[in-house]
Amino acid sequence: MMEFLSPLAFAGALALGVPLVIHLLSSREAVVVKVGSIKFLEKSDAVTSRRPKLTELPLLCLRLALLLALTLLIAEPILNRLEKSSGVVGWVLISADVKNRVVDKWFYQTLDSLKAAGYEVRLLANGFPETNLDDTTRIETTNVWSLLKEADAQLPKNASLWLFTSGRLVQLSGERPTLRHHVVWKTAPIDEEKKWIQSARIVGQDSVLVTSGESNLRYVRWITSFQSEAEARAQGFPLLAQEPPKRTLIFYDNNRKTDARYVEQGLRAVASVLRKKLDIVSQSSKELPQSASLIFWLSDKDVPKSLVKSGQDGASIIFDAKGDGEATNGFFKTQTGDVVAFSKYVPLKSRGTPVWRDEFGRSMLEGETRDSVTQYFFYSRFAPSWSEFVSTPAFPEWLSSIIQPAITVDLQNDLRHASDFQRLPKRDSLGANNSDETVSPQPNNSEAMSLQLPLWIFATILFIIERIMSQRQFL
Repeated sequence: MMEFLSPLAFAGALALGVPLVIHLLSSREAVVVKVGSIKFLEKSDAVTSRRPKLTELPLLCLRLALLLALTLLIAEPILNRLEKSSGVVGWVLISADVKNRVVDKWFYQTLDSLKAAGYEVRLLANGFPETNLDDTTRIETTNVWSLLKEADAQLPKNASLWLFTSGRLVQLSGERPTLRHHVVWKTAPIDEEKKWIQSARIVGQDSVLVTSGESNLRYVRWITSFQSEAEARAQGFPLLAQEPPKRTLIFYDNNRKTDARYVEQGLRAVASVLRKKLDIVSQSSKELPQSASLIFWLSDKDVPKSLVKSGQDGASIIFDAKGDGEATNGFFKTQTGDVVAFSKYVPLKSRGTPVWRDEFGRSMLEGETRDSVTQYFFYSRFAPSWSEFVSTPAFPEWLSSIIQPAITVDLQNDLRHASDFQRLPKRDSLGANNSDETVSPQPNNSEAMSLQLPLWIFATILFIIERIMSQRQFL
């Protein structure tokens, strides 16, 4: 079936009357024939014709056809060709957590209408096995984006894809996919809120530090409290043994005594709040450094390779800037949002992944993990003459993250939901509509083909023939 993108262009068809009017109004000059005598010519009545006559009909038809072809070109015709159906209308992919626990009536009504329209109901898991709501198979849905990309590659071209998931943020990881199929993604929250005990650790005589977690659709947070050992055991908490003291080394040059003092005091304050035991040793660069699991290397000397190798798994080394530095005025922003001013900076070649940057985009703190050792590179120093870092809340927060790494949330306990902006895949170059709006379950099995090129070729041929015939007329 042919359609036109610009049907108003057919108003230009009125121009077809122009060649016709020209032909009708044009008149030829009388042909003069010289004869020797008119003696033998018979006299005839003079007849004057007032009716216009069409002449050169083939040329007229060519010009009309050329104008009609140009009008069609402006109207932009396309030819819709119905494709043979592949027999698959589309897939309905249901994540395992939704299938086993959803109670919303809308979910069942929508699923029934899709099945009636010819959709195949499959589980959102590796291999996409066919399933139904009575199936008790429990397969954990891990990365929805990755599975969605696989489904997009397996589906026929004109099929549609419906998703029913819990919308949890932990199910999205990696690169957001770009899909060629139309996707309708519906989310159904399974749990509104969840609380659990993350850990219960003995931190002193008859003192247990209990860390509990709370999660809902918006956040995950931790709450710490202290209980007696008897109370913790009565509630059935699995008690963890008290951690051994963490050996910490602060190795400094003579011109960094102030830096070392601030670092030591900060470590002791944070350890007191976190109820962590630190065995802190401050050493001048004149002595041989001792091995430790946490090292602050405030020296221009190179750290011995043996010291790094002797570190335990999970050891951390913090380096400050070497040299005298260059005077400057700037600020950098930490991950917690604190703004810290600095007055000296040492520009060096990047040695890790940027963690903090200044207002010019330069790295202020970089980090990398190599052979189970995490290294941090601070491009300034801890003395107040270099930066205000040690006098801001960002300093103890940063030390806390090093002494006690962030708690890992179990996937089953993280109920945070992704927004539509975070969740929906990208559109491909063909303009696949990936939305969360209800649409007709029937896909459009047609393909449009533009007729512009054939019409241009046809108009060119007509123009060439018209020019040839026009020239012959005057020969």
